[in-house]
Amino acid sequence: MLSRHNSSAPLGVWGLWTTPDKRIVIIAPNETKGKHKVPALKLGTWNVRTMTPGLSDNLQQVSDARKTAVINNELCRLQVGTIALQETRLPESGIIRERDYSFFWQGKAADETWEHGVGFAIKNNLLDSIIPPFEGTERLIKLQLQTSAWLVRLISAYAPTLTSASDLKDRFYDALSAATKNKNG
Repeated sequence: MLSRHNSSAPLGVWGLWTTPDKRIVIIAPNETKGKHKVPALKLGTWNVRTMTPGLSDNLQQVSDARKTAVINNELCRLQVGTIALQETRLPESGIIRERDYSFFWQGKAADETWEHGVGFAIKNNLLDSIIPPFEGTERLIKLQLQTSAWLVRLISAYAPTLTSASDLKDRFYDALSAATKNKNG
């Protein structure tokens, strides 16, 4: 059961919804063009806590249940097209393709503590419609998705907590502000 955030908005418009486990999902309305119904674009965000397998530093060589495979199955169940991920805890940047979703991430350097990290899980049938993430940090990454109507710019962000140093919080919010104002990606 989803609960609606913007209850004053009429049905058939973009809406923010919360799943029972407190994930926020943005749901676009279905539109009819001619006789064909255009499917809604379902977006979401998920703090996955970690995507590190704990078995190998190389995600491509892990043979048992990978975190990305588990997340892939859950996203299929939820029928979400694109989801922003936080707290991936993976080093550097990378891409891994699972059965239904591809995962893009940005983290700290491999020689640093594997903490924070952001990314996206994109349904494989949408891969031709995206401009992959670039120039991200372990706290902020951007992705562009070309829909039939317009170019959608998505940001996955993992903000510092209240107990973090003031200069770290200032740098994060300055970068977030710059990312939301940048029209070129």
